[in-house]
Amino acid sequence: MRKFYDIKKIVLLMTVSILSLVSCKNEDLVILNTPNGFIQIDGSVPNLAEDDEDGVNVTVKFGGETNENGITVNYTLSSEDNTRFIDENNGSVEIAAGEYSTTISIKPVDNIFVDGNLVVTLTLDSSSSVPVGLAGEGVNNVSQVINIIDNDCPIVYENIVGTYNGTDNWYSSVGGPLDTQMVASSDGSIVTVVGIGHAWIENPEYWAEEIIQEGEIELQIDPITGDVTIPYTYTATALYLGSPYDYYVQGSGKYFSCSDTFELNFEIFYAGQDPVSGYFGVPGFIWRETLTR
Repeated sequence: MRKFYDIKKIVLLMTVSILSLVSCKNEDLVILNTPNGFIQIDGSVPNLAEDDEDGVNVTVKFGGETNENGITVNYTLSSEDNTRFIDENNGSVEIAAGEYSTTISIKPVDNIFVDGNLVVTLTLDSSSSVPVGLAGEGVNNVSQVINIIDNDCPIVYENIVGTYNGTDNWYSSVGGPLDTQMVASSDGSIVTVVGIGHAWIENPEYWAEEIIQEGEIELQIDPITGDVTIPYTYTATALYLGSPYDYYVQGSGKYFSCSDTFELNFEIFYAGQDPVSGYFGVPGFIWRETLTR
């Protein structure tokens, strides 16, 4: 049974087409002869998101009478940065004997860098065991473009301003989660915030202490990874049984620039408490806040 294309019909059609276009002068006619068949890329592929764990499969088809011994398909992948994707087949795949197609698998690398979209070109190589391209002419259906779409957004300090709202929860969900709010400001080089831990200090569902003074905290945000460090810093003064108490916080977290979201993990301390010992002398009492503008 013939598969995919009838080679004799293709050659005849191409020969007739060429003859109809040339003049009466003696011209050299190139007549393709592919007795062993040919391979070509079939169809197109959608854009590939950088964080797509499944990747993409490009189909290669064999056009010929029979495939008795299997066919080696060699190919190249080219781009401005080949470290941003994984060639699952290392430049070569097989169309097994008796089969008429195979796939080439490519997976993107989900990095943390804002490096833009990437154009990857897959090209069938002439070192394959049969000619490449439609009818083996080496031109049509020889290559395929895969667009990898960057999913990272730049971290710009001066854009991290305004009110962030979300929830604040203790490690064991005791008394929470609580609605919380954080106000951020920036001069373009640093980001300062007000409000970390305040929900637990003043909310009537938990400590119910009146905050009489607020402190600014300078967040240390890595401009590449978005990792956040909350240094041991004064956050507020509140009244407890009529007396003022100073509170401090310390912790870490992550800033996700694409969604403009903070995920913060921190501890709360009374003034004079040892940060190493933790809240009330018990380390590991962690509050968690997720806030979005």
